[in-house]
Amino acid sequence: MASVSLVLLLAGCGTPPAATAVTATAGIRRTLVQRSPAHEPGWETRLYLIEYPPGASAPAHVHPVNGVGWVIEGAFESRFDGEPMQRVEAGSGFVDRAEVPHLLFRNVSSDHVLRFMIAYTIRTEDEAVTPLNRQ
Repeated sequence: MASVSLVLLLAGCGTPPAATAVTATAGIRRTLVQRSPAHEPGWETRLYLIEYPPGASAPAHVHPVNGVGWVIEGAFESRFDGEPMQRVEAGSGFVDRAEVPHLLFRNVSSDHVLRFMIAYTIRTEDEAVTPLNRQ
């Protein structure tokens, strides 16, 4: 119940989003819950709800800025280039590293959805995730 309360609290913070976007890749849903101007012109803070179906994983990617997140439900394994793998479970916070290849990110469960919130303060024209082109 506390996790639902936190999500509702976060979703209601600040001004209403200019646009709530939902994108999906291979069943992964990324919902822009909140968007608001940041302290610097040309920057904004975005809050996303991310949902990974059972067993889903993200392709290798990079983030332009640090992201701060909290796992609502489920658990994931994650590994950034040059760092050991970590496992993060429901109720725990985590940080997406800026400009470091994010080589592994996956829902560890074969039968439960992974849900987490993550916030980025980012340039308005930037995407929060850019796929790595591996050859």
